[in-house]
Amino acid sequence: MMGVLNLTPDSFSDGGELSSQASLENKLDAMISHGVHVFDFGAESTAPMNHAISNHEELARFENLLFKTVEKRPDLIKGKRISIDSYRPWVFKKVYDFLMPFGPSELIFNDVSGVIDDELRELFVSCPKANVVYSHTHVPTREETCDHMRYLLDDLEASDILETFSVACEEFERMGVSDRLYFDPCFGFSKSSDQNIVLLNELSLLIRHFNEEQGLQKKWVLGISRKSFLQGLTGLSDKKLAQKDSEFFHFGLLTKWFEDLPDGNEYLIRLHDPKVFNYAKAFVENL
Repeated sequence: MMGVLNLTPDSFSDGGELSSQASLENKLDAMISHGVHVFDFGAESTAPMNHAISNHEELARFENLLFKTVEKRPDLIKGKRISIDSYRPWVFKKVYDFLMPFGPSELIFNDVSGVIDDELRELFVSCPKANVVYSHTHVPTREETCDHMRYLLDDLEASDILETFSVACEEFERMGVSDRLYFDPCFGFSKSSDQNIVLLNELSLLIRHFNEEQGLQKKWVLGISRKSFLQGLTGLSDKKLAQKDSEFFHFGLLTKWFEDLPDGNEYLIRLHDPKVFNYAKAFVENL
């Protein structure tokens, strides 16, 4: 499980929930107790209704909450797998430099932009122990990441995602960093509600074809928790109720993934409430 920890006032799902060091400590302790083993910290919401913030404002949110909490409770980081949800290499490098002395077992740049540029190439060099999530979006530049819904493809198919990942693999192989990657089909980004549903139906096949094409298994980040397209399936107009009830769909999809996803890959299931994962796993194991 990859547990989501939003250090934001405006996240679509839980903005403002983690507004103090105490609340962040409590959330981390709770996630650890529920078996979360990767912790994904984000300081900017990329939901379509929100505007981008500056590099310095994003970093300040990490400094004010994450950095101070780690200084007080280094045990929350030591030996843990830590992911930083950002599309700015400059911000990730600052967080990387701060966290590395505290001994995390892994630091991941969860880059939702899907952009391969000189900034990313430099990050692989300047952060030699960092791994990177490569995401499927259609934004042309990092600066336009928050406007990802402007870059929908009317005829998007799973084959488009497969081709995008294949081209990226060639570039990453030239860079010599193929062993430092995760892949994320990025549900909800640059995709309509209908396209997200189609992708859900074809996900296992996409992963299987990608493995066959590349000749080896890959590491994946998969996140559908509280996504707006799942909330839309509830038919509820109240956003809070729709968000809550969308977790029933999340539960059902997780049980399907436990049965259908190809073996041999590592899957990080990105989610807000680890109990949904644990209940789905228990359900499948007791069938």
